[in-house]
Formats: sequence, C-alpha cells, structure tokens
Amino acid sequence: MIAGRLDDIDATVLQGLIDNSTSESRTLEFKRQIPKDGKEFLADVTAFANTSGGDLVLGLDETEGVASDLTGLEGDGDSLILALECQIRTGVEPRIAGLRSHWVKLPSGRGILILRIPVSAAAPHRVILGGHNRFYARNSRGKHQMDTHDLRLAFIAGDALPEKFRALHDLAVEAAAKGRNLPFPIHEFPTAVISIIPFSFLREASDYEVTPETAVAPVKATDGLHAIHMIEGVLLHSPLNAGSPENSNRNSVRTYALTHRRGRVDVAWTIGRDQIFAGDMSALAVWPKRFEDGLDDAVRSSGLRLRDLGIEGPYLIQATVIGIEGSHLILGPHQSSEGTWRDHARLGEILAEDLRTVSLDPLKSAFWLAFGLPRPT
Repeated sequence: MIAGRLDDIDATVLQGLIDNSTSESRTLEFKRQIPKDGKEFLADVTAFANTSGGDLVLGLDETEGVASDLTGLEGDGDSLILALECQIRTGVEPRIAGLRSHWVKLPSGRGILILRIPVSAAAPHRVILGGHNRFYARNSRGKHQMDTHDLRLAFIAGDALPEKFRALHDLAVEAAAKGRNLPFPIHEFPTAVISIIPFSFLREASDYEVTPETAVAPVKATDGLHAIHMIEGVLLHSPLNAGSPENSNRNSVRTYALTHRRGRVDVAWTIGRDQIFAGDMSALAVWPKRFEDGLDDAVRSSGLRLRDLGIEGPYLIQATVIGIEGSHLILGPHQSSEGTWRDHARLGEILAEDLRTVSLDPLKSAFWLAFGLPRPT
C-alpha cells in the first residue's frame, strides 16, 4: 500500500515509486491498463479484500514487478471510477464496504486511477460476474485462486473476528476500571469507554509512528494535557486528580486516550460524579450530554487522526459505561432518573466506513436504556 492518505497522493508521489524502484507486494499492485476481462479485474479487487487490503494502481507500468513508467489511462477519471465501482457492486458477493478511489491527473493529460481496497470484515468475497464463482487471495507474488483449505480458514477467521474485537474492547474496559497496564486508573466515578478498531488491525501487523502531536486527544481535557510514551503507544491524559477533589483515589485522572502503535484507539472519560439531591442526600449523578458530546468528539477526532496516519476503514466502534450502579441520570433542574441497578453496561458496536459521518445514535439510545429511559427524540 502506498504510504499516507489516499487523497494526498499526487504525480510526485507516484513518480517516487518509480525513482525508489518500488516493488509490487501483498498490498500493492501496478497495472498498465484496466484489465479488459472484467473477471480478471474483480479477481484482483477481491484478492486484496480477502487478504490484507491494499492499493491497485491502474495506469502505472511495471517491469518484473517493479514500478517503471507513469503510462496513464485515457478518458475522464470520474467516468472510469463510476464504471469500475458499478462493476464491483454487481460482480462481487458479498459487497465490499469501504472501497475508495482516487484519480491522479498527469502532466500528459492522462491519469492514474488508484483503488484503495480495505481488508474486509465480510470476507471471503467471490467473483460472480458472468456466472463466475471463484474466490481469490494474495501473497507476495500476487493473487491466486483459493482452494478448499484456504476457504475453510477464511470462513473460520471471519467467524472469529467479532469475538476478537470484543476481547480488545474488554481489555480497554478493564484498564479503565482497574488501571491495569496503565500508569493510573481513571477517577472512581461513572465512566465511558470506547474502542475504535480498524478491521485491518487483526489482518495485518502494522507499526505506526505515533507521537503526542499525532495521537488522539482525550475528551474534555480542559485542565491541561500530559503525554506518556508507552510500549502500546502514546497516552494523552488530564492531570492527576484534576477536577475531582472528592475522588477517593488520589492518583487518578479524569480523561485519557491511548493511541496504539498498531492503529487502534481507546478513549475513557468520566461522565458523572457525586451530587447532592433532595435534602442532604448524596448520590452519583450522570449527565447524558457529557456522554453524548464526548462520544461524538472521541469518534470524530479519532477519525481525523487515524486517517492522518494512513489508517483506512472500515472501523468497529464499541462503547461501554462502567461504575454506574446506583447513579441517576440528570434530566433537568431538580429532575433525574431512578438509580440504575447495573454497574457495567455494554452499549453495543457500530461498523463504520467513515468515522467523520457515522451515526452514533444506536450507542446513544443504548446509553439511555441503561438508565431505564428511552432517548428523547
């Protein structure tokens, strides 16, 4: 795959592939022309989706697998993209989510078409064009037809993906609740924890250069920001004990975000605290706006940062609230819900092709239901 954001690739970047004698690989293939055989083209696309994802670069010639010439394609880029995307929609089963296209115009007037194909959550995909019924995968030498053994492993791996993703989120929840593998826990108040994991995470081993400047910022870090470099990645957090003088744990934080070097993100932030209700009764109060605004902020900022690191979707967003037993949802002045009976509530998961435009309403609705109330419309 070509390093960096797809939209940032231009003629200079492509010329750099030639100047650096870049070779085709498991995640990168060059083609002088668009294959005239539609089945051949779809075999290339599905092979990427069924393996580790990657870039199919059309209009860039190769010599023995090494980028050699910006030949370019004739025609209008938008029309070519529309035709190929239509071919993929009708000739592949099941549908490949998250595929993106980018047209690079060359000085000659021709263009290079790059298809960035994500590793798929719905793999394996098959080519069905013209009665074709075959599955393909890739290795370092290119694509190959999958045999019965390959298919069995692919279906088993696909079935195991949901549990693997949930296990990663469970680790994030445990870290927030107990401070495990963190230098400190979060405040002992009701807390939201979300995990954002690209599907490429479990299909390919990557190591991204994460710095405090490129890491995801924590939610509502209004009282300052601190950074810690960890084996896992970069942890950005609020100051110790800031904003919580009544918290019993004197070495804890109010909010943090851990951007893993392998390309996933865990964010945790407090959504409530002790509150005086009627008379002098003290109980835990939770503010729905703090949860909903924090969720929006965490997902959108994660989308921007992950794309800056060159990490494409689809992504799985998972959310859990912890430490809420006995807490009351604040509905307005002198108005609150009954105390909730559960301590932890897994709010579910959302598959998103683009974190900037995804609807988070299902998670918000589940949050309200954890307190026995429907979400206001």
